[in-house]
Amino acid sequence: MNNIESLFFYFLCFGISAALFHIGQKRKLRTPTVIAILIPTLVGGLRYRVGVDYVSYMSKLMVAPESGLAEFSSKFGGMEPALWLFGQLPWQIFFFATSFLTILFFYLGFKNFGSKHIGLCMLLVMLVIFPQALGGVRQGVSMAICFYAFSFIPKRRYIAFSALILFAALFHYSALVMFMLLPLYHLIVAKPETDKKFLVKTGIMIAALAVAVVVGFQVIEHIPFLSKYAIYSTDAFVEQYGQYTSSHNILPEIASFALIIMFYGHLVRGNKSNGRFMFMTIVLMLAVTLIGFKVPLASRLADYFIAFFILAITSAIDAFGDRESRNVMAGIAIAYAVLFFVAGVYINGSGEIFPYRTLFEMSAICKISP
Repeated sequence: MNNIESLFFYFLCFGISAALFHIGQKRKLRTPTVIAILIPTLVGGLRYRVGVDYVSYMSKLMVAPESGLAEFSSKFGGMEPALWLFGQLPWQIFFFATSFLTILFFYLGFKNFGSKHIGLCMLLVMLVIFPQALGGVRQGVSMAICFYAFSFIPKRRYIAFSALILFAALFHYSALVMFMLLPLYHLIVAKPETDKKFLVKTGIMIAALAVAVVVGFQVIEHIPFLSKYAIYSTDAFVEQYGQYTSSHNILPEIASFALIIMFYGHLVRGNKSNGRFMFMTIVLMLAVTLIGFKVPLASRLADYFIAFFILAITSAIDAFGDRESRNVMAGIAIAYAVLFFVAGVYINGSGEIFPYRTLFEMSAICKISP
C-alpha cells in the first residue's frame, strides 16, 4: 500500500473497531467488543517494518534465544524481561501480543473508570495513542497497563494497582515511577476539602515536582533498574538527543489542560474522586511535558497520563443537557483525533507507521529472493 491507501486503511480499521466497541457497550454484547479488540490487534500484529523501532525490536527478539535473561539485559542496556520472554517464541508473536495488550488494557481502563462513551474513547486511543505505541512498543503496553492500574486508585484497591504497575514494569521500567500517584492521591485528592485547598495542594505538587526532578536524577543512578535513566540529565545525553526536546507534540497536553479548566465545574466539582484525580493527573502531565523541554525524553513520562485527556474530553460530552450539543462535542473530539492523526502521524511521520506493510509482503519477497 502507498501512503494514501494506508491512511484510508487505518481510518477504516479503526472506525469499524470503534463502532463495534460502541455497539458492545450500548447493547451489552461481548462478541462485538472481542472483534473490536481483534481488529487493531491484527493491524499491529500483521505489520512488517512499520513503526520507528520495529527493526530494532525484531533484531533483539531474534537473538534472545541465544542468551540468558541476565546476559540479554546487560547486552541491551537493562532491557526489560518481557522482551526476552517473547524472544523465546517466534518473533512475530511479540507484535501481535503487544498490540492486543495495548488495546485491551486501555479498554479495561476506560471501562473501570465508568466511561459512558467507550467507542469514542477507543477511537481516540487508536488515532492519538496507538500510532505511537506501534513505534515505542514496550512503553505503549506499559502505558495501557498503567492506565488500567490508575483506575483502581479511586476505588482504593491498592493491591490490584500495585500488581498491575509491577506487571507494566516487565515491559518498561519507567512504569515504576507511577507508584508516586498513590501518595499524591492521598495528599491531594483523597481528603474531602474545598476546591480552593485542592487547587493550592495541586500547585504545591507542581512546585515540589520541579525540585524532585532536579534531586531525583541525582538519586536514581543508585536505584537498580532505574539507574539507566540517570543519563537523561547529563550534558552528553542532552547534546546527543537534544532534538527530542522540540519534537514532542505538546498539543494533547495543552488541550487537556484547557479542557479540564473549561469544564471544571462538571468534571471536578461533580465528581470529587474521579474528577479531582483526573484534574491532578492532567496538570501533572502538562508539568512533566514542560520539564521535557529541558530534559530530553523526560516528556515520555507524561505519556502515561495521556489517556486522561481522552477520558476528560469524552466525559465533557455529558456536561450538556441536550442531544444536539452532546453530538457537537463528540464531533469536536472526533475532529481533533482525525486532525491529530493526519497532521501529526501522516504528514509529520510521527511513529513512522506509513506506508503500511504486512508480513505477507515479507513472505512474498522472501519467495522471490534467490
